[in-house]
Amino acid sequence: MTPALLVLLACGLDRLLGDPLWWPHPVQAMGWSITMLRQAVEAWAGDAPRRLRLGGALLALVVVAGSGLAGWGIEALARR
Repeated sequence: MTPALLVLLACGLDRLLGDPLWWPHPVQAMGWSITMLRQAVEAWAGDAPRRLRLGGALLALVVVAGSGLAGWGIEALARR
């Protein structure tokens, strides 16, 4: 099967079945994490621009690394 056909089939299956309403979407979990981390960064940084930039950079790094590690972990579990 070609990759394009697999993508079309996956899109059709997702459209047909969708996500269960009772199951939180991964993007919701990322939003919750960003909200909590942002509050912590703002409490730590106060009004100091350098601290806010540093905190924002660290927040972005944590979110991107966490998402990558979560994807890697799910893929590793699926291989077993």
